[in-house]
Amino acid sequence: MLTIDAILHNIALLLNNIVIPLLMVTATAVFMWGIVRYLTAGGNEDQIAEARRFIVWGIVSLAVVTAVWGLVALLFGFVFGSGLDPAPTIPIDIVQPI
Repeated sequence: MLTIDAILHNIALLLNNIVIPLLMVTATAVFMWGIVRYLTAGGNEDQIAEARRFIVWGIVSLAVVTAVWGLVALLFGFVFGSGLDPAPTIPIDIVQPI
């Protein structure tokens, strides 16, 4: 039987591991599309204005998604007493100097 605790935990993990990364990729793609549109506008003011809108909305989207990611981690910490992993870690070997 699933408890409320387990359901909330699964929702938070779904948000943190699937939804937020997909939204980040989408926001980055919108931003990059705006850059491409800006570079290929060829001096056309209407196309430049549209490209700037894509760039601005891409930046706004990245900021909002990052804020939601932080809020989910913060609320998860308040509810469950331990936070979500903030970011994936890359295992590296630390070489000690001689």
